[in-house]
Amino acid sequence: LTQEVECKAAKQLLSSIVGYDINSQHTVVGSNGWYVKNPKAFKGSSIKLKQIQVQLSRRKKGSSRWHKAKNRLNKLHVKISRQRLAFAHEVSCTIAKASDIVVFEDLHVKGMQQFNGAMVNENVMGMITSLTKYKVELNGGIYHEIGRFVKSSGICCECQRIHKFDLNTRSFTCDNCGTVQCRDYSAAVCVAITGEKDLMVAGIVARVIPKFQKKSSIKTKVFELSTFDVGTEKKEAA
Repeated sequence: LTQEVECKAAKQLLSSIVGYDINSQHTVVGSNGWYVKNPKAFKGSSIKLKQIQVQLSRRKKGSSRWHKAKNRLNKLHVKISRQRLAFAHEVSCTIAKASDIVVFEDLHVKGMQQFNGAMVNENVMGMITSLTKYKVELNGGIYHEIGRFVKSSGICCECQRIHKFDLNTRSFTCDNCGTVQCRDYSAAVCVAITGEKDLMVAGIVARVIPKFQKKSSIKTKVFELSTFDVGTEKKEAA
């Protein structure tokens, strides 16, 4: 089935930007403090899957009992794939509605599968990013991916100091400012900062000061969709 959906007009005033980090411990971690645990649909059905595979191996190939076991195995694989797709749709919808600007990393999924294929398959990384992209565009927002080789992990979210440690370290204390932080959260914050810089340098968005914030002591980040010259990153909203 093919359905045509009309996209909403691009938002001229963008009030929020959130960066997201995808990792092995959590499916998605956002710079707004949003954590999503991996349901691991394949692992949850692994026992039943193994039982059916053992039954299939004991049947004579081509017999009626072999075909019945084969059908049960196929149905279970379809169930797992549908659970993954439903989870990816749920996560991508939440991300698309949470902010006007969404920033992800440009993941090399095939290379990550060679390193740890089971983890990548369970996290449905490519599926989440592809679904999020078109849903953000449908809502009139901006979807952006930072460079594949831009470092985001191990950077302090407060002072931007770079640290080096292995994958087993999930939290660390900054050597410079002493901030104790989660590795995944700090990576998401760095993804958001890098994405903001990329969009402003490319002239896609510009920082603005809305009228309701002019007299307020608290200033929040607000962007305007426009092309601008160098040196006009900040301008007042009309």
